[in-house]
Amino acid sequence: MRASRLVLLLALASAPAAVRAQGTPVPRDPKLPYESWGAAARETAEAIAGRTLVKPADGRYQVGDAVIVDDDGKRYRAHVITVQPDRYEIHYDGQSASWKSYASPAEVLGYQPGYVPPKRSAAEAAAAAPKSSAPATPIEPGKWGCTESYWRITKGTYEFEMRGSFTMRPNGTYEYTGMRSAGRWRWDAAQSAVVFTGGFFDGARAVRLEGSPRIRLELPTNDPERPRKWACGRTDAP
Repeated sequence: MRASRLVLLLALASAPAAVRAQGTPVPRDPKLPYESWGAAARETAEAIAGRTLVKPADGRYQVGDAVIVDDDGKRYRAHVITVQPDRYEIHYDGQSASWKSYASPAEVLGYQPGYVPPKRSAAEAAAAAPKSSAPATPIEPGKWGCTESYWRITKGTYEFEMRGSFTMRPNGTYEYTGMRSAGRWRWDAAQSAVVFTGGFFDGARAVRLEGSPRIRLELPTNDPERPRKWACGRTDAP
């Protein structure tokens, strides 16, 4: 966060005095890491407090747009990476490259303060228009080994912890070996995700990581500082 504050201070110092006096927002470098997901949510909340977020005139965001997204009641900075007919694929600012997700049009609240969308020609707008996409490939049954990554404030690095393995059976049941817990799972085509009920994973979901055979397991949590999102890979693949 020290590096983030330094960049922000330098940006403010280089801005015209009139701009600083008016409190014109300064864009944040999306590559600067946050100390935690909680820090990301707090910084975003402070950045948008008292502001009306600007939305595109035609209601459509484009690839590369810097936006604010609502993720289960928390707001985060993100960038649009693909546009689909009924949703956007986004990457969360300040997170590793694997932190991608999907957001519905209602969950994209507007442009980030200070971001000015580029002017696009009619040809560019047509090329960026949403294209029909094939349904997501369901996540198959099998045994998955998981790790959790998080930002270590004292070291300024991402660290990883093993979280054991779980097995999804073809009959729709699952077992998490680490906690000797069991429940059920099903493929939800609307979310392009596996949804879990019962046991340790009750309320969790699993989604595919773009361009990877791995999945991300998103577990419910009451700790805003450390969302429980695990990266998992097949351990029984042929």
